[in-house]
Amino acid sequence: MKFLGMVAMVAAASSAQVAGGLIDYSWGMTPAQVLEHSEGTLKEGRSGSGFIDFRDYDNGIDYKVGNVGTITIFDRTMDTGFYYSDGKLGQIRTYRKEACPDFRFKLKARYGEPTKESDYPSGYYATWIDAASKTEIRLMASTDCRVFLVRKD
Repeated sequence: MKFLGMVAMVAAASSAQVAGGLIDYSWGMTPAQVLEHSEGTLKEGRSGSGFIDFRDYDNGIDYKVGNVGTITIFDRTMDTGFYYSDGKLGQIRTYRKEACPDFRFKLKARYGEPTKESDYPSGYYATWIDAASKTEIRLMASTDCRVFLVRKD
């Protein structure tokens, strides 16, 4: 019986995963839930991280950093800030000092052609929408690498 309960919890969590499971977190989690789920890769707050609170003027939403640390995307460790609105996870912003030229191809393989795409000498910028998980995925790749995941309701 305990096993069936665990299977139900895993099934429920995977259906709400950010970006269809690109990373193993779910929209709407609280900072405490994210911290517990991180298995020690994140810490509470933003002290010394470089991630700052901000206002999304397009949508009128204020985001506050609740957790910082590292997560892995496509086998690359990324510095990460988890952003909350009204205490619920609404954005995840990642950063890596090294370039990630393969990310564009891996994201295209996973989500198809981007809805927006620009290829400049200074870098590559693209946006995908994963409707099933209500996630906008933004890639900014030049001499560094940034992946932003934004909840879209």
